[in-house]
Amino acid sequence: MTCSTCRAAPQQERKPTTIYACIDYPTPHVTIHRDPGCVYVEDRTWARRRKVRLDANTFSTEIKRLVQGDAGRRLGSGSDGDTLWLQIHFGDQAFELVTDLYVKKLLGRRYKPIREHGSRCAVRPS
Repeated sequence: MTCSTCRAAPQQERKPTTIYACIDYPTPHVTIHRDPGCVYVEDRTWARRRKVRLDANTFSTEIKRLVQGDAGRRLGSGSDGDTLWLQIHFGDQAFELVTDLYVKKLLGRRYKPIREHGSRCAVRPS
């Protein structure tokens, strides 16, 4: 799946210091947005979305909360639990992409659909 907004943005306008990973559940699918200006990232519902910021200051705490399925971090089939956004910021896009893979691996221990289909991942072009 390709995002025309991410693909069409001129290189100089992109700020590749943060990736946004949208985890859909229970049909596991992860879409990674590398362009913060993408309409899927910037739409008006962003403030109401369930989102987790992973960076140098929050990584340990948030990983623990995700793995334990704490409130607001639990995935489920209801409309309030079927999508979770990860905002991953380390200033190094390659590391951010590996962090997303690590999170999927950890979530796969708790959620069977992610474990069985965790490789289903679309990266929206930068």
